[in-house]
Amino acid sequence: MIRLIINLNKISVLNRYEKKYNSIISIPINFKNGIIGCFVCARENKKDQLNENDLNVLIISKNQIQIAYEKIELQILQKKQNIILKQQKDDLTRTLEDLKETQSALIQSEKMASLGQLIAGIAHEVNTPIGVIKASSDSISDLINNDFVKIVGFINNLSENNKKLFFELIEISFSLKNIFNTMELRRNKKSTREYLDKKLIKNSDIISGLLSEMGFVTVDEKFDDLFTNLEIINNCYKITTLKKSIENINDATGKVSKIVYALKSYSHFQSSDKKIQVDIRIGIENVLTLYNNLIKQGVEVIRNFENVPEIFVFPDDLNQVWTNIIQNAIYAMKNRGILTISIFKENEFVVVSIKDNGSGIPDEIKEKIFSAFFTTKPQGEGSGLGLHIVKKIIDKHNGMIKLSSNIDEGTEFKIFLPI
Repeated sequence: MIRLIINLNKISVLNRYEKKYNSIISIPINFKNGIIGCFVCARENKKDQLNENDLNVLIISKNQIQIAYEKIELQILQKKQNIILKQQKDDLTRTLEDLKETQSALIQSEKMASLGQLIAGIAHEVNTPIGVIKASSDSISDLINNDFVKIVGFINNLSENNKKLFFELIEISFSLKNIFNTMELRRNKKSTREYLDKKLIKNSDIISGLLSEMGFVTVDEKFDDLFTNLEIINNCYKITTLKKSIENINDATGKVSKIVYALKSYSHFQSSDKKIQVDIRIGIENVLTLYNNLIKQGVEVIRNFENVPEIFVFPDDLNQVWTNIIQNAIYAMKNRGILTISIFKENEFVVVSIKDNGSGIPDEIKEKIFSAFFTTKPQGEGSGLGLHIVKKIIDKHNGMIKLSSNIDEGTEFKIFLPI
């Protein structure tokens, strides 16, 4: 009789049969420095004693059991390890997704922070042309409601010669530049008044003022007969003002449209992970439009734009690059200076150079400016994420960014974007 006893407590059962069996062999089954059971071989026949062969059979059986246990244990261990690895993989995947979401949120947050800084300037830029539209519209409305019928009647009462000269004077006025600064207007008025005084024409001060507002720098003597009649010149001025008001409305609506387009392009969030083929000059021009309120305070923008190929990029991300660098340049120049933006092709790259003549960057902090949360701006004015995000975006495009700066000479950033 051969028995396999896995539970060691059952070995005591053999004690009941010690007198019954003539010979017994018991071999322990070891596993991991412990005994998990034993093999027992017993015989009742006194003449047929257990021998070495029986012992070998037990040893072989014991070894097979131990190997089977080791395989089972290894399979259990592998399953546990696979479960742990899967959990770790899932944890890493979730962590990576969280990091991506955090990075995306930081970029969007910095973008919105930059946009927030632009709001006041943009509001002013929009209010100005809206004010022009309102004033021009009121001027047109007043002319039509109060003077139009009178002007038509007045023209009909003119002699044929004066009527012809009247329309000719208006036609010339339409073709003239009629936007002058105060100094130019005074100079033009003085020149015209001197001419009228030589001709002994009355009301020369009023007439010369109206003519200069209409765009006249000099006058032709063939209109001398018209100059003697203040009402004729006044009506010419009103009609010219009508055209000027319409042109002002067109210019103002064009400016508003440009600002709205730039703002829409800037703030648009692109959810696609695919690159788009674009002309990078458009994005830079949009950013310059949004910063026009700061630029016009005393920044001269020099554009050196060469014809470069369109490239595949993430345009929203690049808008953030141009915004941060241009904003920093204006800040470094304290809204007064020369901002030079160059675009050109170099080898297999489109290169954008943004250079200012501001205060420059000290050598000891040049290596830190792309680090997260490092800023030289006063507390509350800078998050320290701008240039860090710029570097990340350029890396995302497989590009490069290079810095050169000298104290009191200025700073230049060169962005290399692969074609």
